[in-house]
Amino acid sequence: MRQVLTAVYRALEQPFEPACVGSISDELPGLGHDTVRQRLVSVHTGGAPGVDCTPGADLLAEAAELAARHRC
Repeated sequence: MRQVLTAVYRALEQPFEPACVGSISDELPGLGHDTVRQRLVSVHTGGAPGVDCTPGADLLAEAAELAARHRC
């Protein structure tokens, strides 16, 4: 990510501080996506078991519409 953003900002002739970009894998190598997702869901649901965090059809449709507006 850092390499991509550095190149993009350079092409746009904009200031960029690569040290400001990081990732979970930089801090905790080997931590998988599933573990991160589970922990985020737990935080946002108060740890309540059985809370379904699957996005509904309406939310997915809205996200698709918004994404389409931002494509070049």
